[in-house]
Amino acid sequence: MIRVNWLRDIWITLAVLLGASFLLMAGVRWVQHRHAVAIEARLDALQPLLEKHAERTDLPIGFLRGVVRAESGGDPQAVSKIEARGLMQIRAAAEQDALDRLDVARGDIFDPDYNI
Repeated sequence: MIRVNWLRDIWITLAVLLGASFLLMAGVRWVQHRHAVAIEARLDALQPLLEKHAERTDLPIGFLRGVVRAESGGDPQAVSKIEARGLMQIRAAAEQDALDRLDVARGDIFDPDYNI
């Protein structure tokens, strides 16, 4: 009789742990989904600007959108650990190199139009 109760307790414990694990995984997925939705909303707000630069540079809009999604998540104020800044995560040396080659005036690296 003791053995039967012991086995039942193990099954109940396993069921509770599996249920808790399922709820935890569902919660993590929900948070990830909300984060992805927020990123897509920011990218949708940047769509006209991305279209403008895609046309100007002859790059596919999906490429520009993908770079912005991967590099900054659509946050124009993003700064990485290595001091890359803005939507496209431009480092100071790369910015200076581009300014020298393109002969354009320095702007605000956090301005989405300038950064792209």
